[in-house]
Amino acid sequence: MLERNSDPTLPDASRRAARMARRRASRGIFQRYSPWVRAMRNLLRQAAFIFAGAVLLSALAGCEKPAATSAPPRNESARAGAGEAPADNFEIHGERMRGVPDGATIVLLIPPYGPGQEERRIEAQVKDGAFVLSGRIDQPAPGMLYIQWPDEKRYESAPMIVEHAGYQVEFLDDLVLVTKGGEYNDRIFAYRQFPEYLSERQRYKREMAKFSKLDMMDEAAVKRARKEMEVIRADNRADQIRRDYLWSLIDEASLPALLKLLAMSDFDSRQELTEEKESELLDLYQKTLGPHPLILQRRAAMAESAANEKTREESAVGARYKDIVARDADGKAHRLSDVLAANELVLLDFWASWCSPCRGEFPHLAKVYREFNGRGFEIFAVSLDAGEKEWRKALEEEMRKGNVPWVNLRDEGAMESTSAKAYGVTQLPNNVLIASDGTILARNLREFAIEREIRARMQPAGKAR
Repeated sequence: MLERNSDPTLPDASRRAARMARRRASRGIFQRYSPWVRAMRNLLRQAAFIFAGAVLLSALAGCEKPAATSAPPRNESARAGAGEAPADNFEIHGERMRGVPDGATIVLLIPPYGPGQEERRIEAQVKDGAFVLSGRIDQPAPGMLYIQWPDEKRYESAPMIVEHAGYQVEFLDDLVLVTKGGEYNDRIFAYRQFPEYLSERQRYKREMAKFSKLDMMDEAAVKRARKEMEVIRADNRADQIRRDYLWSLIDEASLPALLKLLAMSDFDSRQELTEEKESELLDLYQKTLGPHPLILQRRAAMAESAANEKTREESAVGARYKDIVARDADGKAHRLSDVLAANELVLLDFWASWCSPCRGEFPHLAKVYREFNGRGFEIFAVSLDAGEKEWRKALEEEMRKGNVPWVNLRDEGAMESTSAKAYGVTQLPNNVLIASDGTILARNLREFAIEREIRARMQPAGKAR
């Protein structure tokens, strides 16, 4: 429960502006995404390809690490209908949602919120214009709700706090998905209903829509689009409204520590919440909450991030490669060292079915592969899909396009697999260019840079072994 004497109003604009100015002067800028953010805000990446404009936007940027998918625990359910949530349960209702057709898939994802916890996933189908998701929760925890249209050309998502409450899902202005209900949830995500936030979201979407028809094989057009998008993102006032509101909650002395801890889940990157500031806040909240599971989880995620950074340093350009093994669609094991022994140059390419930028780069890879494969170049592609079914489906789709004529493998464990950990992979696309002597020549080449690098190293043509 929220404290009864907490002030439900936002600080006035002048106080908020002054605080933001002080923060900008005092906080460092970190480009890396926090590991908690990767688990929280990018859960929706598990959807397949989305409508064309969003696919393009993500292709121009990149995919963060998603949580692994899993079946709902036995005590959770998904059904159509209505009802009241028992005291220790939650229920999420959607009725007569504008533009959402029958057959749409509703998914609630709750990442691990304490040591020993597993990700939870609950699904339902919209039937007769309605749905209900229900389950148990032993304490308030961050979650992500998304709606996938039947034709898989559109989805919408909304962060939420899952607690002992009933929720109503609504669309505001046919654009912003909100979940109303729950004391912590309503307080933390109140900004999503602010008129100025809705207006800015509409403006941002309109400006980004102009990139939906971009030819991703046109290098000059892609470069221009990236520059324009950087300017648009920098002027994304909807994000500024969100950040200001979240910091107003954290700065408000009368609010409970648990609400502030939960609010931290909606920060978007290390630019918004630096590692030093996060540690400072966790130390402060632990004085009140003790070793709360969410605090322990965030500290564990920070430690994991540091370990991954060390692994990336060990597999940087100039270092020696690490051997890995993965299996093809027939279950046959393939070892990277064997492929290296038979070629002059090998590109280790990590991808996943849900990563549209990865799949958007396949035409570039196919172009150089067909040019140099018979002359000592090979691609060792490892899928980090959590599910074999999703990988096989994506592989079949790409094969029909003629995009993946190389060695296609999958390593069980997704982002926690041996292959991903060996190279410190926490986001996709991710690739490693390796010489036949085992030296790492380049990392994380994109699109046209991949073509140029491989072409430069393979000409004059090397001799196939």
